[in-house]
Amino acid sequence: MNASLLAVLNDTERLLVAETERASLAALDEDAAIELESRIRRARNKYVGQYRRAASAAVAGHGGRGKARPENTTARMKAEAFEEALSRVSRRVAALAAVLWALSRAELAREFDRVLVFADGHLVEEGKFEELEHAGNALTQLVA
Repeated sequence: MNASLLAVLNDTERLLVAETERASLAALDEDAAIELESRIRRARNKYVGQYRRAASAAVAGHGGRGKARPENTTARMKAEAFEEALSRVSRRVAALAAVLWALSRAELAREFDRVLVFADGHLVEEGKFEELEHAGNALTQLVA
């Protein structure tokens, strides 16, 4: 994350953002990731609201949004920092949900012409279910 964005965060906010780093996210299960996503979204919404309220109040005094923009830098930067953090944790939640969906729907994979197997957000295998099923690979590990 951009160092200037981190610089505007207080210690508590920095710790919250640190929970969205790759190593921290990898250790989370789906419930923990959803809870973190909720906390990050709440912080993002707080600073987006502060930024929008202050920006709209400053427009009249400056005569335009562009001229009023420098007035509210801290809230804007905090909102941006939490937006970046939210995108990271949301991708993790989506990946965990996809794995759980695949695990719960493995029997449906036989119905498709082609199966794609992802690990850590990257395509690791593709092919017909029957070909992949007995190969001792990522698909075998998922449906075991």
